Amino acid sequence: MKKGLLGLLVVALTMVGCQNYDDQFDDLNSKISSLATTVDGLLSVQTTVSALSTKLDNLASTALTDSDLAGILTEVAAVKQSVADLSLADDLAGIETEVADLDAEVDQILEKLNELLTANAVINQNIRITSLAELSLAEDLISTGADDPNVTINGSLVVGTTGASDISAAADIARLNAVLDKIKVVMKTVTVTTDEALTAASLQYIQGSLDINAASGSLTAGALTTVTEAMEINQGGALLMPLLNSVAGNILIQTAGVTITSVDFSGLTEGAARTAANELALPEATSVKISGVLPTTVNCPKATEFVSGSTTAQTATTITVDGSTSFSLGAGSFSGQVTITAKGAVTLAGVTSAKQLSVTSDASVDLGGLTALASSTVISATTVNLGSVASISAVANITASSVNIASLKTTSAGATVTLVGPTTVSAPALETAGGGIVAASATSFAAIQLATSTGTIDVANDATIEVGNLAAINDLVDFAGVKVLKLHAQEASLNYSTAVSITSLTVLGKQKSPITQNGQANDVTLTGSNTLLTELVVGGTLRQVSLDATKLTGFSSVGGSTILDLVLKNNADLATVALAHDRLDGERALGIEVVNNDKLTSLDMSTVNKIKEIEITGNASLTSIVMAGFSPAVEPTAKVTVTISGNALPGEYTSATAGTDTTPYLEAAIVDNTGIICGVKAFVNYYDGAKTSGSVTATVDLDKVELYTQEENAQDVVVRTIASPASNKALSAHIADDTNATGFGGATNAIDSPADFALISCD
Repeated sequence: MKKGLLGLLVVALTMVGCQNYDDQFDDLNSKISSLATTVDGLLSVQTTVSALSTKLDNLASTALTDSDLAGILTEVAAVKQSVADLSLADDLAGIETEVADLDAEVDQILEKLNELLTANAVINQNIRITSLAELSLAEDLISTGADDPNVTINGSLVVGTTGASDISAAADIARLNAVLDKIKVVMKTVTVTTDEALTAASLQYIQGSLDINAASGSLTAGALTTVTEAMEINQGGALLMPLLNSVAGNILIQTAGVTITSVDFSGLTEGAARTAANELALPEATSVKISGVLPTTVNCPKATEFVSGSTTAQTATTITVDGSTSFSLGAGSFSGQVTITAKGAVTLAGVTSAKQLSVTSDASVDLGGLTALASSTVISATTVNLGSVASISAVANITASSVNIASLKTTSAGATVTLVGPTTVSAPALETAGGGIVAASATSFAAIQLATSTGTIDVANDATIEVGNLAAINDLVDFAGVKVLKLHAQEASLNYSTAVSITSLTVLGKQKSPITQNGQANDVTLTGSNTLLTELVVGGTLRQVSLDATKLTGFSSVGGSTILDLVLKNNADLATVALAHDRLDGERALGIEVVNNDKLTSLDMSTVNKIKEIEITGNASLTSIVMAGFSPAVEPTAKVTVTISGNALPGEYTSATAGTDTTPYLEAAIVDNTGIICGVKAFVNYYDGAKTSGSVTATVDLDKVELYTQEENAQDVVVRTIASPASNKALSAHIADDTNATGFGGATNAIDSPADFALISCD
């Protein structure tokens, strides 16, 4: 085996002009076998041999040069000399094993060197193959056997089979391909002109230019990685060079007279493909895989697969492809205007920044890595992913059935965003809209963090709209047509009367910070114009909620919320009221006004504290009232007022009976069937006793009061008798009619003074 390897080494050395070292290696092995030296000296040789072996391993991945070979042989000679310098020992038994191992390592060095040499055979001349005679000469220089090495041509390569060439028979083409398949490196230019199907299966490196003129033939060079100068190719069919990673300048693809069906230059990291100076036009190609910065115009209308792997910033370009199988660009940024037209999905997920952008697709567009739209943007597709876009500072027109803008936080003044097609628009992160948002087909629009400012929102009629704060009704272009409106952090006061189509309204007021008295300024006003409103939810912190002549059948406030003033007036269908709101410490005390709601039968204010203004009047069916609490109470400086009258509160009035010489005076008496007078009495007594600079004013009248008379019988027992005919009217009217009553001293005939309340027994 060693002799065979050394024989190959001799051939290789002869090719590069070096001396024959075969005898020297035999002599080296002979001396190693007879070594009897110290272990220290032997180990030194082993270290040198190991280092040489490592060097050969490293060289295995490169082209071996003459200087490389000369250096290796010098080091082998040094090993030989080191062995010769070892002193012989009398007893060889202790080092026989080490000597055997060293002998094996030298064999490995020789084998590695031989492999390098056989893989790097060099032809030091130009090679020309344009005739059978030249083919025979090439065969003399380049062996084509399966075990023969691939070669380096230290010169140029010219191949021609057209015109006057006599290389045409199938057998001769096979011979030519066998020669070409053994060429690994060409150190100068390569020119191939052919009308045959040629192959150069091992060709990896050209230190020069490459010119392929194969309009009626082809050259397949799938292993090619580098062309150090210009490259031009005129060839039809499939242009497949996926490993080509470096070309000086651009690859010029000539398309005259040929039909190119596919291109694969996907490995390019330096250079790019062009069919003209600023164009890549491949009208019949169905697959295009390229790299490098794309030219100004890319026209591959039948390319169902289009992949550009370049990560370099893409300059201005217009791309027309089919793309129905795949379309992707590896560029992380677009430094110029990019226009893309494709039938299939457009994948641009790696793009993080872009200038003016126009994308049209019959499928989806993925711009999921883009963080901002800073220039005019036009996109048309079935679905569009802009899920990482946080800001839009230029006009954007997007047509799709679904648009992902989940991260959009701001739009700039003048930067109108038009969404054509989506019926649902969700922007959960959107906070400010300096520019308008137009989504004419959207029946659902949700941006619950949005506080509208200079921008407007324009959606479809009968839409469900959710925002944070609606600064003005004009900010919602379709305010009159909105069906469901939800405001999640409302700061502004709005009159919703012009929202004539609204059926459901939710207003959660935003609390002012810091809290100050009279700091809130976010009223909710609904009127008789809101005839379709059937659902109302109010919560958070609101200054006033006013329902005047609405068609609502019920009202409720959210637990834990604050409504500083609640006004329920003239709501003919309002039958139920459920109060769960309370005060806000630091703001002013609360108020409740319930007036002329003729279907309301009961009102419970027990959950409401720190209230200073109560008016409950004219509610024709109201038969039960539970008074508000006073623990905790308003401050003693507050002006407290209570007015309750004109409802349907029941009671009994026993008129006073004048005294005589033989019978006592019997004072009038009041029975409060609902306990409302006693509730107000406790409320008034507390605040009357606590007031400092404040005041307490209360007027309470029962409304459906039965009249009784009283007298003392012979047994000195007071007997009450219901009036006949029955008299059922307001308590104040009974008091006014009772000329014998002496205990009522207020400004009216209702219960309106401490003396009046003192007459009420609340045990």
